[in-house]
Amino acid sequence: MTKFNLMRKFKQSYLIVLIFISLSATLVAEPDNGKFLPTKEGFLVENIYFELSPLKLQFPMVFGATGYEKNYTGQLSSIGWALSGEIGYNWSGWLLGTHIGYFNYAKGAKQSLIQNFQNLTIGFHLSRVLSKNTFKTLPKWLSFTPAIGIGADLYKTTYYKSFYAKYRNELTTINFGKKAAMYLFTSLQADFNLGTNYAIPYLGVEATLMPDRNGLAFFSSLNIGVRMYPFTSLGKSSIQIKTSKEAFSPDADGENDTITMKLKDKRINHDAVDQWKITILDAESNVVKTFSGNGMSPYKMIWDGVKDDGETVLPESKYTAKVDLRFNDKSVLSGETEFTTGSYTRLEKIPSLELIVNSKNYVTPNVDLKTIRAELLLETINLEAKNAKSWIITVRDADDKVVKTWKGDGMPPKTIIWDGKNTDGYDVAPDEIHTVKADILLSNDKYLVTETEVELGVVYKDPAVKMSVLPEEFTPDGDGENDTAEFILETEGIYKTNVKSWTIKIYDPKGIIFKELSGKGLPPKKITWDGLGENGAKMLSAEHYKAKLEIILKNKEKISDKANIDTGVLIERMENNALRILVSSINFDGNAATFNKLTKAQQKENERTISRVAQVIKKFKGYHVTVEGHANNTRGRESDEIKYLLPLSQKRAEKIMNELIKRGVPKEQLSAVGKGGKFPLVPRKNRKEWWKNRRVEFILTK
Repeated sequence: MTKFNLMRKFKQSYLIVLIFISLSATLVAEPDNGKFLPTKEGFLVENIYFELSPLKLQFPMVFGATGYEKNYTGQLSSIGWALSGEIGYNWSGWLLGTHIGYFNYAKGAKQSLIQNFQNLTIGFHLSRVLSKNTFKTLPKWLSFTPAIGIGADLYKTTYYKSFYAKYRNELTTINFGKKAAMYLFTSLQADFNLGTNYAIPYLGVEATLMPDRNGLAFFSSLNIGVRMYPFTSLGKSSIQIKTSKEAFSPDADGENDTITMKLKDKRINHDAVDQWKITILDAESNVVKTFSGNGMSPYKMIWDGVKDDGETVLPESKYTAKVDLRFNDKSVLSGETEFTTGSYTRLEKIPSLELIVNSKNYVTPNVDLKTIRAELLLETINLEAKNAKSWIITVRDADDKVVKTWKGDGMPPKTIIWDGKNTDGYDVAPDEIHTVKADILLSNDKYLVTETEVELGVVYKDPAVKMSVLPEEFTPDGDGENDTAEFILETEGIYKTNVKSWTIKIYDPKGIIFKELSGKGLPPKKITWDGLGENGAKMLSAEHYKAKLEIILKNKEKISDKANIDTGVLIERMENNALRILVSSINFDGNAATFNKLTKAQQKENERTISRVAQVIKKFKGYHVTVEGHANNTRGRESDEIKYLLPLSQKRAEKIMNELIKRGVPKEQLSAVGKGGKFPLVPRKNRKEWWKNRRVEFILTK
């Protein structure tokens, strides 16, 4: 090839690339309505697709045979190759296609009687495009397409009927068309969207089952392919505006006083819209009302029939509603519809209310972690302040649940700044349409009502949570003071749409799970706990418990935090109306009733615990307090009780009694008794909780 011809070829190729880029610049991702069911729509030629997988790596085919064909069971072939194609229609993300494929296994495995196996498959495949429209966490350039299929397999094979035939080299051949079997197909593709629908490359895995009367064949593959929408350029972007009523009568009688204009767009990149405008024109094409704003237009607009000059529209007249979208490249896309007003007595001027959310005031946080801010603009027309009694503005999510409310007396403010948080202080779900509704109660007890919609962008915040526990000293003993604990959660970057579940695990002083609280979805800001453990177990006095919160996101990421739970002195009422204080946190020297060998931390803990008990006992004047020492009989022997445990527990009870006297408890109010190990809280087999048996109890009786 000459240098001149080479340059000409290069220029031709360069020109084709430029044309391709210019055509693809305005394209959006392949159709996916983000819902399970497809949307009703007419046939769109741009939704026809072709799919080609020219390169497939076939893994060895496996066969499970029955009856006399059992010699074929096992791996029948080595690695093979394949190619396939599909033509179909994309219906709102559902791919309905006719599929044809060819598979070739050139050589059988050593133990196999099959020498050659080829498949020619023809069938129907059903796939679903799962893009960012369906799963908000996916990036725009990635989507997944699972598929199932069924069809006929016209196979060709060369094989030995038996090992004896193989010994004699007697081959049998079945050509295409002589025999066929049904096949079942499933696959999963990862699609890479490059900004154009002309070519969407993908990487996928496939699995095919072929059952027949001799057994079940299984073959799988790893493939690279491309899905193409060759008629994309024939599809056009459009914006439609429709009205809820053919005629309406804005006469303030409470019936048909407003008209709703709904907008529906097709193949429009919302990020590319700079400004929008809705214009109402009369029969002479005179502009009587204008709505406008920045960014993409709202999906719904309610009009009360009041013109820009404050007067109402004429009865029995024809009007036109026109919407214009102005893009960043200065191009304009328009749509319009006609409607008429009914027969009514025209009011010269009636009060009305308009609500607009300026989309340019949404701040979509990025690396600088700014907060969402939406500017709600309210305009009252022909309404005097003396005629407004009260107002309320509500924001509802996609499930019609109220997430934020503002209200007040008199006239509403002209501007409300919303930071994107709900009533509980959580960030609202990003990429979700919210409805903003404004109501003004008039002095005649009628309402002015209007609403609009707003879609917030993605908030790029690292998910985080902080947990605290109140009160500082938790005493769940039923006395009416500090009987419940509250877990206070503060979150950031965590929404109801990205949370799968949550758990709070409470651990006892030895690190064993005492209680587990859990739930699905986003945890509440405040979680209340009654202090009871599993199976109704009660907390112990003057102990340190720990709580761990774990929030599991839908991407399997775990966000966690920890907090301490300190118990105070718990007073338990017994069956004989006596009161009991049970403490397991007092430390003693080994096999002794002294504190001499304890660490400074243990001594400090003892001082804190005994002082708190003494402080509580002083409040119960007129009660006699028996200090009981309890031990743990690890071997369960009666001789240990008599020789060691009873004397030791007696001395320890007396030690604590003397400590109480030092702290101001009257001596005549106290007595001490050693109980040994005869009254354990937990059985001997439960070695992990033996520590609960070594305790001091304070029994208060009158």
